[in-house]
Order: sequence, then structure tokens, then C-alpha cells
Amino acid sequence: MKNVVITSTYTKLSHYNREQLSQMEDVNFFVIVRESERLSVERDFGETFPNVFGIQGTSEEEFFQESKSYISKLITQKEGESFYIVTMAEDLLLVAARLREAFNLTGMNFEQTYRFRNKGEMKNILQKANIRVPYFGKLELSKPNHNIYFEEIVAEVGLPFIVKPTMMACSNGVSKIESFEAFTAYLDDAQPAVEYGYEEFISGKLYHCDSIVSNGEVIFSSACEYTNENMHFQEGKSVISMPLPDDLTISQEILAFNKAVLKELGMEQGVNHLEVFKKGEELVFLEVACRAPGAVVVPMYERQFGFNFLNINLEMELGKVPNLSKTARVHCFSGIFPVLPGTATELIEPKLQSGYDMSWNIQQGQQFDSAGSLRDIAGSILATNQCFDTLREDFHKLIDFHAVSCA
Repeated sequence: MKNVVITSTYTKLSHYNREQLSQMEDVNFFVIVRESERLSVERDFGETFPNVFGIQGTSEEEFFQESKSYISKLITQKEGESFYIVTMAEDLLLVAARLREAFNLTGMNFEQTYRFRNKGEMKNILQKANIRVPYFGKLELSKPNHNIYFEEIVAEVGLPFIVKPTMMACSNGVSKIESFEAFTAYLDDAQPAVEYGYEEFISGKLYHCDSIVSNGEVIFSSACEYTNENMHFQEGKSVISMPLPDDLTISQEILAFNKAVLKELGMEQGVNHLEVFKKGEELVFLEVACRAPGAVVVPMYERQFGFNFLNINLEMELGKVPNLSKTARVHCFSGIFPVLPGTATELIEPKLQSGYDMSWNIQQGQQFDSAGSLRDIAGSILATNQCFDTLREDFHKLIDFHAVSCA
């Protein structure tokens, strides 16, 4: 019997194809989530995941220690059976790696995972391999003279520049610094226990590439275009993703770039999500993670290519080598719209040529501040069309489209 322990969040669990998981033979599932989500997971996903353990603590270390104790008891109860640790939640990747090491289990270890988790570390490795990354550095919160420090950073990476935590997700804490006043305000709000970095501001078009790696070889990858950068979500703009045909020049460039990045970072097995800028004639690395894409991109891929990224990753953790098709059943795009400041007076659906499904996370009459991260979602969309060119026309209509009217 194989025992799969999934450290996760409610949202990530919702993106699995649970019908397929239920059909897996000789596999027991054990889910570890924070206690605040346990009852919701049991209520909505209990049929697939009947064994749910809630973590009482709030820190990453508490999550690790409580998970370790729980798994230790499971291993004792099921002596002689196989165990696997799986996660696709960004903030639990290192926890999962530490748990694998603690119990000597297969899968990515801490060192391998850290390269895909710490944004400064990954840039260091890629820079040494002559892969273009933004000029960057570690932000020193304790520098006594902010004015001199600001001038030093500007001399190094230019103005404006970006500051952000090195190990957070969903664009949390990302800020574009355009003045000394904005810089000092950011430093005043920074958390001493969090590691931050600064980097060159890249003005260009943002793309992403999602891939699946088996035995060190990329067996599936797809280059995708964004309507807007993730950072612009906080400014009220959509973040919508559309897979591009492989025969486009930009696709070929991104797929080759992605392959080079994964090779340098030592990716051997699993799924990845890379983001990259096209600036003039060059590609500039932004970041990469050893997890599936977020938001509604997983169901988009399942609709277009017929497989679920999360399920594939889980099966690969169990030692299976997937046989994947790159043939598009239908062309798709999917993404999210942010909440806007004020009281929502109208929820607006776009007028498109393509068929689409729209889901709302909010209701009329609710009041919101500006989106603070990619988690502040007003609604999401998944559009399909047999004609890529028509779909792309609709995609471009949503670059400046606002799905919520506020007063």
C-alpha cells in the first residue's frame, strides 16, 4: 500500500482532479492543512481525502514540527508500507522537503527545493551560467543612512527599481520604487524577520512557461502570454494567461530559455512554473518555482491538453512516468480579475466572441480596499475557442477590462 501525505491549502486541493485520484488503486491519502481550513476540506473534499489533519500553529516551523509528529505516528501504524510527501503550495515546499529528509523519503530535498524557492539564490545560480537576470542585490534593512543606501541601489540597478521578499508568493510585498520617499516608506513597513531583495525594473512583456520534467528531461512545456504583469493586479488590472502555439517564434525562444534555466537549477523530476520578460530582443528571467501554476491555470491546461498538472505531479512522486500529449483539444485562456477599492455596484461580464465561464468570488454591495496580492480575486474566467486567432482577439480585449464597477 502506498501512503501519500499532501501538505496543502484548501485552494490547491480544489484544483486536483479528485475523480481521477479516487480511481487510483492501493493508495491512501492523508492531507495536512492549517486548522482554520480543516473543516472546509473535510466538508468539500472528504470523499477523496477522508484523513485530514489540522495544524494548530501559524509559523512554517510549527507546520513542520506538527506534521513531523503526525507522519511519525502514521509510519509506526503502517510499518513496512511506502510513504510519499507531496505539495504544490508555495509556502509549504520547503516544509515538504524537510519532511522527506526527516523520514528519508524520495522526492526533492531541501537543497534542491531551496534553489526554486529563494529568488536571490536562483538568480545567483543563473547569473553565473550567463543567463540574463535583472541586476539584483540583498536589501539590508539595518543600513543606517537611507539616503546614501538609496543612491547606492539606484547607481547599481537604476530607477525605478523593484523591492520584494525573496521567499513569498502571489506578489505579496512586491513594490516598484520610484522615489526616495517610497523607498523609506517600504523600509519602515518591512518585517525584520523577512529577507528582502532589490532588483532592476524590467520594462517588457511578461510571459510564463509551465513544464513537466522526468529524469532531468522536459517532457512537456507550454509558453504562455499574460494580459498584464502580476504586480499590476494590485493596480486593478487582470492577470490572464493564454498558451501560445509552439510554432510561434516567441514560443520557441521561451521554451529554449526555460529548458536552460531548469538545467542550471538542477531540476530532475516534477512540475515547474517560470516567468520571463521579453525586453527588446532579449529574454530576462524573473523567477521560477517547483510547483504547478496557480489561479485557474491548472483547469485551463486540463481543458486544452487533457491532463491535470497537480495529478501528474502526484503520480510522478509515486514513480510513474506520464505519457503526455501536446495536441490542443481546444484553445483556451484563463485568469483572474482583482477587487477594486470601494463598494462593488456592478459585476460586469465581458463581451467576447469565444465561449467562456465566469465565476465570482464577491457580491454586489461588498466593500473592498485595493488588491494587496493575487489572492484578492473578484472573479475568474476560462474561455475556449477552436480558432486561436479569434481567442487571441478576445484575450487582448481583457488587458484593460475591469470586471467590477465600484462607487
